[in-house]
Amino acid sequence: MSTSSKVLAALTLSLLVVGCGKDKDTGSNGSSTSVGTGATGASGSTGASDGSSSSNGSGSANGASGNSSGSHASSASSASSSGTGSSGTSASSSASSGSGGSNASNGSSTSAGTNASNGSGSSGGSANGSGSGSGGTTGAAPIPLGDACNQDTDCASGLCRGVLLGNKVCVQNCTQASDCGTDPSFFCEPVAADSTQGFCVPQSPAHCLACQSDSDCGILAEICYQAPGDSAPFCNVDCSISGNAACPPDYECTDENVNGDARKLCRPIIATGCEDALGGYCDRYTTPIDCARTNSDGNCSGQHTCDTTTHRFQACNAFTPACKQTCATQDPAGCIEDFCSNAVASPNDCGQCGYTCPGVTQSTDTVSCDAPFTCSFSCVGENYDVDGNQQNGCEDLDSPTGNHEQTSAANEGTVSDCEVGNTDINISGTLLSDTWQHLNPSINGWDAYSGSAPDWMVITGQGHTFCDNDLVLTFTETGAFLPDCYTFTVITNSQTYTCTPDSSGSCSMSHLSNQFSDDTFIYFEVSKTCGDNETEKVSYTITGHL
Repeated sequence: MSTSSKVLAALTLSLLVVGCGKDKDTGSNGSSTSVGTGATGASGSTGASDGSSSSNGSGSANGASGNSSGSHASSASSASSSGTGSSGTSASSSASSGSGGSNASNGSSTSAGTNASNGSGSSGGSANGSGSGSGGTTGAAPIPLGDACNQDTDCASGLCRGVLLGNKVCVQNCTQASDCGTDPSFFCEPVAADSTQGFCVPQSPAHCLACQSDSDCGILAEICYQAPGDSAPFCNVDCSISGNAACPPDYECTDENVNGDARKLCRPIIATGCEDALGGYCDRYTTPIDCARTNSDGNCSGQHTCDTTTHRFQACNAFTPACKQTCATQDPAGCIEDFCSNAVASPNDCGQCGYTCPGVTQSTDTVSCDAPFTCSFSCVGENYDVDGNQQNGCEDLDSPTGNHEQTSAANEGTVSDCEVGNTDINISGTLLSDTWQHLNPSINGWDAYSGSAPDWMVITGQGHTFCDNDLVLTFTETGAFLPDCYTFTVITNSQTYTCTPDSSGSCSMSHLSNQFSDDTFIYFEVSKTCGDNETEKVSYTITGHL
């Protein structure tokens, strides 16, 4: 056989051996190896680093059998004979047993692949080639329904939405509950109120969360609504498509009238409503959610925390506000509480803590808190607020005291009718007035019109056989704003006389002979007669003789 015929036969045998090799698939990474023997030939050349090479040499067609085993990636790997090469995404070529050949493959491989062929030539030379290459990257598996995502293309459904209080998960279109399968952790929620189009979404975390607007509750048909029995607005999840499947087991899908619109919403079964109910699900959204409890006594802040056992948000852990019993009571942590009505109803704290009624520290007055920032003030007995300053109480005490009715007149002794000097009678006193009530005790003879009580005095007129029973008296006052607002009255067993001071503050009377019987009482009264609301302290004297 000629040399050329031998070479052709060897090449044919080599190709047959390669074709009959045993293949094994293992997934995304693979390698293949072919081994064969042939006639001794010229040594082959080393393959290029890009994974393509040719080997030069000739050998006889005498070759032993070879086998190949390996794994094939999802896209082609490339190799060369007599050398190693890197992977590539373009077509690769390989040659074995010293002969040139090409094999194109499109794609990229995720892992290295190896192809080696060994042979011996018939011409006393040998060719041995080996090659390896790494592959490209395979695409990530699509994200299933309910798992976190960043964009639509991440999801098997092609829909990524922020339906969990802004957190994005994969959703899918639905128009009825059955579109979401039999897994109870998903339900079909309308995209908006009254819509028949919805998304299959995970169980909602928004049930009974405190809110100010619909956007606090989600991006679909959830609504911020204060239902009957709730103390404040809370999030309510729409259940118009899925019914009770949209609600936790301790809620039910109920008909609600929301500002005149008929809605179907998930509502807690307990009578106290959302404030004390368990919240939504926290298996996918676990961040604690701020909440508050508010009533007429104040506001307390807290959180809905996730129970990792039940995967439900707990009821708001804020304290229930309770008014503070005294002004010394501090707010509990997280609370701003009002004071109880009785805490700010005392003269020391009237309407608010620290608002003190005037005169509260004085013993001469009585002070009370009648309403917020409204105090009452009265004087104790015969103490008078002459200076008009409530802070120092009723600072002036009348003198004498207890002589404000005729029956309780102050006894000034016995005066003889035989005396002719003007000093036989010399009585002095003060008459006080103000604008307040006088209580604890009250004053007998009190005249509310003038704001005063009259002073009464009594003497015994002693008579003698050869002396006349005269009444010669002078009344003088000082300190009166209007002197003529005061009256001096004398009462005997037979006569009554009065005089009113002039602008100088004085008046006199002179009645001679037989003005009283021997050894009888003669009464003097000093009184204020005007209701001019003048608070004043008037001093007076009564002088004269009988």
